[in-house]
Amino acid sequence: MKADRFWLRLCLLAASGTVVGAVVVRMFRIDAGRIGSYFGILIIGTAFLAVVAGIAAGIGWQKALGATAAVIAVGGGAEILGLYQGIPFGRYEYTDWWLPYLTLPGGKLFPLLLPLTWFLIIVLWYLLLARRLLGWTLILGTALFAALTDVVLEPVITRVVLFWRWLEPTPLLGAPYLNFPGWLITAALGAGCLHASGVWRARELPHPVLLLPAGLVFTAVIGVAHGEPRGALALALIPVVLWCSART
Repeated sequence: MKADRFWLRLCLLAASGTVVGAVVVRMFRIDAGRIGSYFGILIIGTAFLAVVAGIAAGIGWQKALGATAAVIAVGGGAEILGLYQGIPFGRYEYTDWWLPYLTLPGGKLFPLLLPLTWFLIIVLWYLLLARRLLGWTLILGTALFAALTDVVLEPVITRVVLFWRWLEPTPLLGAPYLNFPGWLITAALGAGCLHASGVWRARELPHPVLLLPAGLVFTAVIGVAHGEPRGALALALIPVVLWCSART
């Protein structure tokens, strides 16, 4: 079995187990402590390894690692700017539920897996949309759907998983009005880095076709099970996944 397929299967197995566990915990009112946070480490870590290994098989390790580092730098840099300046996402803070984390000057918590999460959201949409789009339309499409993904995940991540909290909430599912355009700009920069490295050549990878809908469905299930029905909004992006994956 290829390395990327191994990590992909392990990620989906861990994610499935986490969702089942989250539903059971809710049904039987079990205090699971931070076990969900630890499984989050496993899910993000295995997804990251699967995607990077898969891209490397298509464009080579040097370009794959360069593109990965660039997107991580873009996402991580935007987050540090956001934590201290409230730009480009609005004012917010991370909680100690997203493990592991660093404590930055001023007492700001910075989850170590946060830049990897940026990479995963951007690269999965980029690879998926590359089956249908080209050039600037691919970069802008990636930015749009990455931003929409953040929007639909907000209720579950902030109210159920508790990874961060907004300090200036609005009716936009709790997020500041700056958040969406901030995501658009940051994701577009990340997608541009992927495009410059030729990552589109790995568009036939099955990873986005599996990981994206799995993440959206699992988020919806966890949200609904824990009394946050707005989590079902994540399902609205499934048709886009199906449209791209059905390319002939």
